[in-house]
Amino acid sequence: MRVTSMLAEFIGKSRFEDCPTAAVDAARRAITDCLGVMLAGSTEPAARIVQAVAQAEGGTPLCTIVGTGGRTGGVWAALANGTAAMLGSDECFNATDISIDGAFIGADYGVPTDEGIEAIRLLARTEAIFLDPVYSGKAMAALICHARAGELDPNEAVVFLHTGGGPSLFATGTMLV
Repeated sequence: MRVTSMLAEFIGKSRFEDCPTAAVDAARRAITDCLGVMLAGSTEPAARIVQAVAQAEGGTPLCTIVGTGGRTGGVWAALANGTAAMLGSDECFNATDISIDGAFIGADYGVPTDEGIEAIRLLARTEAIFLDPVYSGKAMAALICHARAGELDPNEAVVFLHTGGGPSLFATGTMLV
């Protein structure tokens, strides 16, 4: 049995009643702290931009964008809420500071692109950063393309939001090796 299967089986068989009280209390504190930080960060200008993008992108409105009352799909809500939670900067951003390039999406959602696979392999080998083929690999492919084309100012910082997606790496088998 593989580690992922063993972990899934363990989680599937776990019951709330069996969790140690100290673990439940620690989880409650962590969740409360995270929600408080998200609420505080949700008013920052950069968070407002991400919230607007999340609401515009839509999706099945199952999840709340903290601090707005708006609802969107799970991935967009996670991005907006995570951005709000991570903001600890005095930087202010506006819509002109964000560039969305749809040229690297590929054939369809969840379908890897050659450029995305190249980016995944490059970062794994050179930086020990693991990207997924659904979002972050394609986004990094765009960033690499813009850098190679000389479109980025070497005197300015570039922020790459790694949105996760690690579990999808296991679904790709040896394709990314």
